[in-house]
Amino acid sequence: MKKLFISTFITLFLFEMICRFSAIPWVFEPPFSQIGSLRTVEKEIGESKNVDYVFFGNSLTRDAISPLLIDKNNNFYTFSLNLGVSAGSTFVDYKLLTSIENPPKKIFIQSDLPRFSLNFTESFYFKKLSTYEDWSNINKNNFNLSSSPSKLLSSVDIWHRLIFYRDGTTKIGETLKKDYLGQFDVYGDEVLLNQGVFNESIYNSDWFNKVNKDSLYFFHKICEYSKIHEIQIVLIHLPLNSENLDTKELIINDYLKYIKKECVADTQIFNYVDELSPDSGLFLDYGHLNNTGAEIFTKLLIEDIDRLYDSK
Repeated sequence: MKKLFISTFITLFLFEMICRFSAIPWVFEPPFSQIGSLRTVEKEIGESKNVDYVFFGNSLTRDAISPLLIDKNNNFYTFSLNLGVSAGSTFVDYKLLTSIENPPKKIFIQSDLPRFSLNFTESFYFKKLSTYEDWSNINKNNFNLSSSPSKLLSSVDIWHRLIFYRDGTTKIGETLKKDYLGQFDVYGDEVLLNQGVFNESIYNSDWFNKVNKDSLYFFHKICEYSKIHEIQIVLIHLPLNSENLDTKELIINDYLKYIKKECVADTQIFNYVDELSPDSGLFLDYGHLNNTGAEIFTKLLIEDIDRLYDSK
């Protein structure tokens, strides 16, 4: 019995080490999944030595901002990275930011209310990237085995998906391809989507209670890091394809001012919530932009980035 216990312990320990210190089993995730998106932007970061602008966010950011147009058309020679990933959180933003070899000059953080109300501890990102310190800091009063620091335990569902759901169409370790805008091409010829969840009810006078304390914790970490490295932060709210935008804009303005006050670094706000008309044909759904929408929006963004320099 003792030998069986020791053998089991050694086996589990070895599997834990494999999961913790290698790309296994995360490499088995398809490129369009959460971990596939992460694998793609990690490759981008690894290939980029000096970066001026970095855009953090979820798939809305990934689809809205063309890094090629940013670098081609602004008034300053720059190199930009769009690190928007599927279901990205401030936790992922922080981990990616601190992995960049030379800190960028400016970072743009998608700061919509749904993103800051996200409970990200169940995401594959947190399971893969979290350290014991991360886990303990945000789970002091909420012990949760599914968010444990054991990468083996966190990886069980991925092994299951590899064995039972893999269809063989995606090569192991594959990354997302890029389109002519320098964005990750994930939709092909799709013109309409039902991507993600959009909750209208979150935009009300009770917005303060919707802000997730863990999301705010890692936002504070981003701000502290940015202050030390003299990085300017721009809180960016992307356009919405929704009704009652005037009402939402008032709520979002108050919310963004609150987020700005929470940041110790130099922080600006770009709010584009009502910048594009819902009937413009530029949206794929409630907020994801098609390529034409991305071109138009990126040009608007470039003008405001240039104004940031002009105001100095």
